[in-house]
Amino acid sequence: MWKDAAGVAHTVALPEPTSAMTDDFVRSIKSLSEHDRELLANAAEEFYDSLDGLLHGIEPREPHGSDEDALPDHFLRGDFASVEAVRAYLDSIQPTWRLDAYLAVEDLLDQLDAH
Repeated sequence: MWKDAAGVAHTVALPEPTSAMTDDFVRSIKSLSEHDRELLANAAEEFYDSLDGLLHGIEPREPHGSDEDALPDHFLRGDFASVEAVRAYLDSIQPTWRLDAYLAVEDLLDQLDAH
C-alpha cells in the first residue's frame, strides 16, 4: 500500500517504485546480472506462493489514518552484492510489509526489463 501526496492510500503498483527505496538499494538491484534479476523475480513468485502460510494468524488492523498504514518513503535500504543477500533482506522484513517490499522490487525489475 502507498499513499499519494494528498494522503490517499492506494493498493495498486507504486507509480515510481524507487520512491520506496534508497539510492544504494536501487543501485544494488541495477547492478545484478540479468540472470540474478530473473532469480529475484522468481523469489517474488515463490513468496506469493507462500502467502497463505505466512499470513495465517496475522490479525488485520483497522485503518486509523496514520502513516503506519503505508510504507514510508525509502523503506527499502541497504547495499547488497548478491541476489541471495537481497532475497535474505526482503525475507527478513516483517510479514505485514513483506508483500509490499516484494511488489516494489518487482515493479523496479519490470522497469529495468522494459529498457
